[in-house]
Amino acid sequence: MKSLYFAIVLPFLFCMNTITAQVPNFNVTDINGNTHDLYSYLNAGKTVYIDFFATWCNPCWNGIKKGDFEKVWNNHGLSGQNGVLPSTSNDVVVLMIECDTLTSDNQIRGIGGSTKGDWTQYATFPIINLAPSSTVKKDFNVIGYPSYRMICPNKASYLIPQNTTYPSLYTTLIPQNCGINVSTEFADNDNDPFYFEVYPNPLNKGKALTIHSSLEINNPYSIIIHNVIGELITKEKNTTHSSNQNFSMDVSGLPSGVYFISFESANIVRTQRLVISDN
Repeated sequence: MKSLYFAIVLPFLFCMNTITAQVPNFNVTDINGNTHDLYSYLNAGKTVYIDFFATWCNPCWNGIKKGDFEKVWNNHGLSGQNGVLPSTSNDVVVLMIECDTLTSDNQIRGIGGSTKGDWTQYATFPIINLAPSSTVKKDFNVIGYPSYRMICPNKASYLIPQNTTYPSLYTTLIPQNCGINVSTEFADNDNDPFYFEVYPNPLNKGKALTIHSSLEINNPYSIIIHNVIGELITKEKNTTHSSNQNFSMDVSGLPSGVYFISFESANIVRTQRLVISDN
């Protein structure tokens, strides 16, 4: 039977409440066959974010499409993992846990009924499909979806308000609740004088991509696209660039999936996540 889901709008909407002073450990396997031991991450000093969800849950789908946890993973996740940038701070783990034990791995990938789509398209971080025998949902008192948690290295667990966005998920919540100072150098693109963006994003497969940059570049620059495992897909070299200029890039030959597109010139490198979808 499907669990009832709801939007959390209780008084903790704008504050963080401690759920438990010390969470129990779990050891789970993601849909790609990789194992994840919670205490191993915490004992290594990592802060762990968990998105508890169900594939049929519409608020869960809207939440993952916003991309805030994906940005946390891209910029701060484990070095060398899929979707994590080389410049990562390497101090965070993000996990997504499907709690409806009737759900199959195929449904997480968008195949079959009772699913909103391919969840892997919006999450390069690990996705776990709980086994019927798992006690994780009960241990973490998950009573509605989505339910977002942050677990500090001291094993204290906090409920994350659903309206929290990146970079506050990282730059505000970790110092506030875990007592750990974090770098804000690369966390806020709105204050970046060399900011660039790509749109539409997600981009429908076969369509042209528009790139906007605030950079004024007097040297040659390149637009480079890698896939989530770091393989070079394409590299387009250009001459000079005026600030606040829009230009198009033909990516019509790329299949649907998640990519990283970088603007590189001299010692300036800026990277954005790009999703190409079938619809």
